[in-house]
Amino acid sequence: MVAEMRLAYEVAKYAPTDADARMLVRHVIMRAQSFIEHARAIRKPLNLAGFRTDDFHKTKEAYADFFREYFQTARDRLGAHVQDLDFGKRIELWNEIETVKVDFFVEGAKEIYESLHSLAIPGYQAYADFPEMGDPGFTAALESYRDAVPETPGAYFGADPLAMTRPNSVSALNLSPVHARAGQLALIHRWIKAEGELLTRFAGRANLVRVLKAMTITDVVSFCDRMVTRPVAVGAPQQMDGLDKLLVDSGVSSAPIDQFVSNYDFVGSLNSVRQVRNQIGGHVDGDETVTLTSLLNILDTTDLEGVMSFYSKVRGVFEKVCRSVIFLRMYLADGQRLYGVTANSAATVPFDTRNLDRQIAPVPEGPLEDTDTAYATKLEEWLHGDQVSQQTACRYFWRAFMSSAVVEEYITTQHFPGGLRNEFHKFRRAHKFLLDALASERKDERVLGMLMLACRCRSGDPDVLAELVLRFSKASRAGWYDVAISHCFGELAKWTNEEAKEFLKARLSINGNGDLMLQARISLLRMFVASEGLIRINRRIETESFANALGMLTAGLKDEIRLIVQIVLASQFCDPLLATFRPKFLNDYKTIQQDIALLSDRMLQGKVETEFADMLHRLMETDDYVGVCLWLFDHLAGGENEPVARELLRLACRGAVIAAHHDQAQRHLAGCFLRLEEMPTALQIAEWLATRNPDDVGHQILRLQILAAMPDATEDTRKAANEIRSRYALTPDHEKVLSAVEA
Repeated sequence: MVAEMRLAYEVAKYAPTDADARMLVRHVIMRAQSFIEHARAIRKPLNLAGFRTDDFHKTKEAYADFFREYFQTARDRLGAHVQDLDFGKRIELWNEIETVKVDFFVEGAKEIYESLHSLAIPGYQAYADFPEMGDPGFTAALESYRDAVPETPGAYFGADPLAMTRPNSVSALNLSPVHARAGQLALIHRWIKAEGELLTRFAGRANLVRVLKAMTITDVVSFCDRMVTRPVAVGAPQQMDGLDKLLVDSGVSSAPIDQFVSNYDFVGSLNSVRQVRNQIGGHVDGDETVTLTSLLNILDTTDLEGVMSFYSKVRGVFEKVCRSVIFLRMYLADGQRLYGVTANSAATVPFDTRNLDRQIAPVPEGPLEDTDTAYATKLEEWLHGDQVSQQTACRYFWRAFMSSAVVEEYITTQHFPGGLRNEFHKFRRAHKFLLDALASERKDERVLGMLMLACRCRSGDPDVLAELVLRFSKASRAGWYDVAISHCFGELAKWTNEEAKEFLKARLSINGNGDLMLQARISLLRMFVASEGLIRINRRIETESFANALGMLTAGLKDEIRLIVQIVLASQFCDPLLATFRPKFLNDYKTIQQDIALLSDRMLQGKVETEFADMLHRLMETDDYVGVCLWLFDHLAGGENEPVARELLRLACRGAVIAAHHDQAQRHLAGCFLRLEEMPTALQIAEWLATRNPDDVGHQILRLQILAAMPDATEDTRKAANEIRSRYALTPDHEKVLSAVEA
């Protein structure tokens, strides 16, 4: 125990942030409690054997008194468990975990153990640190760990109750019981994630791996106990309402948790992990008949991969609850970057009070460097960087498009039924830089990336960005990118932008590029609905009818082309932006749906079965146009209209048919990829659904079925089938599917 305390503390001293250091020191505190219990337990047998233990007794009881004063509550409420505590008291306890106190308890434990040497106890072994301590290679690894987290500018959202103790964080207040519990779950998840990263970083360091493994197991049990109310005796120290009960007390459903506990072997899985936690995780077993070797063997032979698989399902249930309960959705945003916000660090207290120079202070967003050199650097980050670099570069260009130096002012004229209106715009240096970069670029993927950047920055000044794209459309090579340019107009241009409309109308012909004619129609729809919809919401008037404005999109089309166009256009209302305006176009939307039903009947030559018609209606009622594509393909495949159905599948897989934001549509999207034999993507969607719905065995079986269709996944399929059979409550139909897959 002493060696573990010293090793954990050594790693904590190299932690890149105070939060990481305190997270690791929790293990020191837990082991200090166990050290006290074991030190007390050996006194009686030593006395019976004739040894004088008066000095040992006084020293270890003084140590215990200090522990009770400084760290007992932190151990019980933030270490072995995460329990309810006053919001301010929790922050105070966390901030009081610092090097001076931890030094005392780590070195004090070592001194108490070494004091036994003077008693000349047979079998006494002199204290020795783990081999990692003092190893130059380990020291180098610790230094690398210390430097692993750069000082990233900006602020991050923290939904956990300790967020305000971290610099560069914007915190939520978790004051009601249900929010307090959700915040605790967000906090424990942060710890488990950090422990997993450390296990990867220090793989091969056996003793440190044991420390981290014990911490992870303890935190997994703590997470589960906060999710699902644990059945314990009334008044027991462990008694606590889980998130499931608190949800019901708040007047909302706890169905995802209840279904998971009912359908999955939650209790059995948790009890097996809890047993390890009780013996060598949050505690060290005090039974004198249990040897240290056997305890270490229990820890070493515990399948951490299996524990984390179980945890990922429980975590998935928590995320599903947060998606379904509107006042818990903010917990899904924990850890996300915030822009345009200055973080507060009033509650941040350093862990290492003797080395204040290494403390991380809040870093505000830097000033905008309005130069072509800076823009060129950020553009490369956008085109080739990782996700964080791309987000930072996008934010930089968004600011530049709003505030860089003005290089040109121009006027646009908008035509209204009652007259004209002139609008003045500023074309800035950032716009000119991107326009010049587009005009001079010869690599397609870079041009497409730059156009995507313009679309991503649309929340700034979309009118000027639309002008930028319009000017690029007139360049000599721009014709190669008409599909992408058309897409940009749909995202950026208003319906009053006559030049953008003329560009799109000129590309409506079905004799040329099919993707182009479809994208032009999509963009015209989006421009009209976004512009006219806003007018109808704000001014409550209709300036132009849907039919008059967009009747040209389907006029004169053959039935098979018209069906494709109508399905694609209807699906655009699944986009969050257009969904906002859908109530203002409800009759037009229903007219499109009726046209889809009529055209589908014609494709099947009037032989539509009642079941088919009912299913088509249900799919459209749920805005599931990906499902419509899949349903049509299954009924048209093998006939003369199979090419139409296959084209619908292709458009669904390409994203031209937008999938609704519910699991049914995603399940059908996986089916589309499966029909086109694009197995990896189908499996990726199925795995996403299975992770998102750990309480639903149907989604687990869907993943299994797709996995079984992949010739190189036989062993993975068998393993997944065994896990489903051993963990989930199965119906006869489920068993039938599993048997078929295994066969």
